[in-house]
Amino acid sequence: MITASLTGLVKIIFWLIVVSSIFRFFIKLTANYAVRKVNEEVKQQQRKEGEVHVQHQTNTRKPTPEGEYIDYIEIKD
Repeated sequence: MITASLTGLVKIIFWLIVVSSIFRFFIKLTANYAVRKVNEEVKQQQRKEGEVHVQHQTNTRKPTPEGEYIDYIEIKD
C-alpha cells in the first residue's frame, strides 16, 4: 500500500505554486509587450490616416486675351 507523506504533499504544493507564479509572470510580460506593439501600430495608422496630401493641378488652358464672353439677360421689375 502506498502512503502519502506530509512532506511530499507540501513539496508538490510548493512546486505548483512556484511554477504557476513563473507562468503568470511570463504571461504578464508577453501581454504587456503585445499590448504596446498593437498600441504603436494603431498610433502609426492614425497618423497615416490623418495626413492630408493636396495636389494642385496646373491650369493647362490659357485664358484668351479678350476674356470670356458672358451673356447677361436683363430682368425687368
